[in-house]
Amino acid sequence: MNRTLKTLLAVVVSLCTALAVNAQDLSSQRGESQDLGSLLGHRLDHAGLVINPTPQHLYLLRSLPADISRGVALKGEAKKFAEELSFIKQSKKGLKLTITYPKRGFDQDAEVPNKSGAYTLKVNHASGIIIEAYDELGAFYAIQTLRQIVESERAQDGTIPAFVIRDWPDLKYRGVVEGFYGEPWSHEARLSLIDFYGRFKMNYYVYGPKDDPYHSSPYWREPYPEEEAREISELVAACNKNRVNFVWAIHPGQDIKWNEEDYENLVNKFEAMYDLGVRAYAI
Repeated sequence: MNRTLKTLLAVVVSLCTALAVNAQDLSSQRGESQDLGSLLGHRLDHAGLVINPTPQHLYLLRSLPADISRGVALKGEAKKFAEELSFIKQSKKGLKLTITYPKRGFDQDAEVPNKSGAYTLKVNHASGIIIEAYDELGAFYAIQTLRQIVESERAQDGTIPAFVIRDWPDLKYRGVVEGFYGEPWSHEARLSLIDFYGRFKMNYYVYGPKDDPYHSSPYWREPYPEEEAREISELVAACNKNRVNFVWAIHPGQDIKWNEEDYENLVNKFEAMYDLGVRAYAI
């Protein structure tokens, strides 16, 4: 770990040295308001099924709706996702719900690319709910789609229509950077937002609020105090639960000294963050 970080930082410090400029006074930006806009993307209504992000392909079938009034019976790999499926009642007498992974990837006829996060979700009265996923991330994303369907107005009578969904992420990086000046988000807000990222299939959260003194000046060289360190670990755990990559960023440019001492300070800080569960970094 230490050797890898030193190699990484050697490259970064060399580049930054060539481009270093005096830190500017950014205090004027700190009075700006921070507003959260609405969810990006299109909100489309498929005969009462409102799913966001919109799946790549959605086909409504002319067959009997599936009865979920008695819940679902988890079969095979689906049992590993019991917690993620807590939004629907689970019962041995419920509609069968299965999750499988194609051993050699999707067939060409499946019209689904073999990439992380890809899945098919099929629902009908006879076979129940069938998820076929490229990997566990695809299964998780299929469950998020199913959640929106189960919680929609269309399912309030205890049934969901028969359909086939084929879906996969178009963009490799989908997420949020908390990197603004001003009052950072609260710990509770961050945890809530991370749950939001997972539900809407985002996969990155970059932690870098400029007014966190242990991310920026004056204390970027020092480890987080006990309470703040615990919160960072909780954010990492929440991201892992929601299949979101947590990236911890450091902002040393205001007072960094381009010498061996501060080079070691960066390594030591990254080591301390690694101990809190962080596995991805930004400078």
